[in-house]
Amino acid sequence: MSEEKKETVSRAKELIATLRKDTDEVVRFEAAQELVNFQEEADIVIPAFIETLQNETNYDVLYIVIGALGNFGSKSERAVPELIELITNFYEDEEILQLLIETFSKIGIGARKAEKPLKRIATDYNEQNIRIYAIQALERIVGSEIIPVLNKIIINEEEDEIVRIESIKTIAKIGTKEVISKLHRALDKIKHEDVKVNIEAVLGGLGDTSIIPKLLTRLMESSQPYERAVAAEAFGKMKVKEAIPVLLETALNDGDILVRAEAVKALGNINAKEATNLFIEILKQERNDELRLEVIDAFGKLGGGEIIKALETVIEEETDDELRVKAIESLVEIGSTNSSTLLIALLYEDESLTVRKTAAKALGQIGTKVIITALIDILNKENEDEEIITLVRNSLLKLGKKGNPSALIGLIRCCEDMDIREEATNSIVKMEHKKAIPELINLMKDENTLVRSLAAFMLSEIGKKLGFEDYIQLTAAYESGAIERNFAQRQVFYELEQKKKEILEKRHTNKADLVLQKERETNLRKIIKRYSEISLERMVKLLKFKETLELEKWLLELPDELAFKVQKDVIKIPQLLQSESVEAEEAINRIINSFKEASEYTCYYCGYPIENSFKLCPDCGQTTIHCTVCKLPINFGEDIGFCSLCESKGHLSHLQEWVKTKGICPHCMQKIPLEGIVHVPTDKTPK
Repeated sequence: MSEEKKETVSRAKELIATLRKDTDEVVRFEAAQELVNFQEEADIVIPAFIETLQNETNYDVLYIVIGALGNFGSKSERAVPELIELITNFYEDEEILQLLIETFSKIGIGARKAEKPLKRIATDYNEQNIRIYAIQALERIVGSEIIPVLNKIIINEEEDEIVRIESIKTIAKIGTKEVISKLHRALDKIKHEDVKVNIEAVLGGLGDTSIIPKLLTRLMESSQPYERAVAAEAFGKMKVKEAIPVLLETALNDGDILVRAEAVKALGNINAKEATNLFIEILKQERNDELRLEVIDAFGKLGGGEIIKALETVIEEETDDELRVKAIESLVEIGSTNSSTLLIALLYEDESLTVRKTAAKALGQIGTKVIITALIDILNKENEDEEIITLVRNSLLKLGKKGNPSALIGLIRCCEDMDIREEATNSIVKMEHKKAIPELINLMKDENTLVRSLAAFMLSEIGKKLGFEDYIQLTAAYESGAIERNFAQRQVFYELEQKKKEILEKRHTNKADLVLQKERETNLRKIIKRYSEISLERMVKLLKFKETLELEKWLLELPDELAFKVQKDVIKIPQLLQSESVEAEEAINRIINSFKEASEYTCYYCGYPIENSFKLCPDCGQTTIHCTVCKLPINFGEDIGFCSLCESKGHLSHLQEWVKTKGICPHCMQKIPLEGIVHVPTDKTPK
């Protein structure tokens, strides 16, 4: 154990002793507060907290310990019995009860023993928010097992509406097929339209597109603003492009401003470019700031020259800081580097400190090289706001890390903070050498001795990476032009190495693909030979698909003449494939080849990626080899065979299966024994 670790453990034990023995409640409270930070010492801290739960009489100390156990997360599982006991003691205390529920939620599945009391709270407690907290905690602790409880709440017409809606949202997070079917059944039983529209929105979010017409009707025809708002929000989350016309109409003409705001937000989420002109018009004509904020926020998602101009107009002409700040944030989201000049002007002279701070932060995200001098000038201003100085420093650091050495050099020159200078120095050393070296050589002429020494250090560190002893050798090589020549040569080598790396990575992938391909081929032949039907789930496992949907997609893509019939969850094997005929073997080979994607083919000679149609390898120039049976390329490292009579080549397994079935060569059509297919020895193995 290191000395530092020993000191930490010692301090934890000291605090635990204080928590256990000190008679001053304030001292115990402070000890518990500090112990929250000892996450790595959980094995000694948590038992002390459990003891405190059992014995503590002071309300504040108890409160801080319960919260601390939540911060320890799953490590606090052993404290669950004591926490459950506290539910009984503090059932009427909403503050402690809420904290206990939140702690169970943070512990997660380890708090399984609390399921029963939490269900009682979720269904029977008299305070709405506490019930909602319990529902959320149960979803995290027991997952889909909470569905029956939620369903019972949802279909109960006498239940609290907000709790019902929260139950709907919680059940949506689980998102299983069982959830979808239960929600559909619940729709038939529920009369309250506010609850129904939330169920419909959740079903849409779970991928049930059949609900879209109902939501469209609600948005256009419902007399209740709440229903229209939920429908609009749902279309935004689902990104339903078909709803754009209805959303445009709603954003422009709906009688409720909150519904209009939800429609605007939805159009932004859908990235509806056709809303641009409408949004600009709303921004000009509408006086409701909530709606205008939603328009400005949506602008950030849409982008475009007209929108950037509109945002800049808001920044320049509006007086409301919230609108101006949101407009700056949207420019950042768009990535409008051309707005740098405006942002630097705001930073220099705007009357609002909030807007100045936002502009200073934004310049680090979308600023360009041209504003670096102005940012450095801000650092040198007397009596400048300290928070502005910090934000400008951070922006210069970000610009420097994007490849602008002048930003980092400006920090080194005018910032006295040692940590900032160190970060700037290290960033320059890591920077692309071609950009850093000329700037640093120029910095060697600075009048400040420390700055010159730092420049020499950075040049020396860069020089070491390039094979020079120190900054003197590097500077001489740069001034003679040797560095530029070296860079050009290095670039050639780099590109060659990247190409080699690409090929090696492809070969590595191909090796795994070949193993999977062979295993699938073997298992598919066994399935066809031994089964007349097989379950989807079993076939997924035998053919090593990731999920049932992937297998079903493959089955659907097979040509009609090779199709497997699927009835419910059972796959019927075509009788054609189970015969010993030539046609059956050809069909099986075609099915096996359908496992491959075109992008998986590689040159047999060098392993370079090729397409099925390639005649020559673009890398090595060799003629690509296609199998005489399946007509597809033979990949690097695959077993290859040839006919001893005509020397036609093919996949070894394909030729062997063909000859076993037909007794003739697939190319020259002459009779040949199985031994007549010669295995071509190869040492090509993907690495």
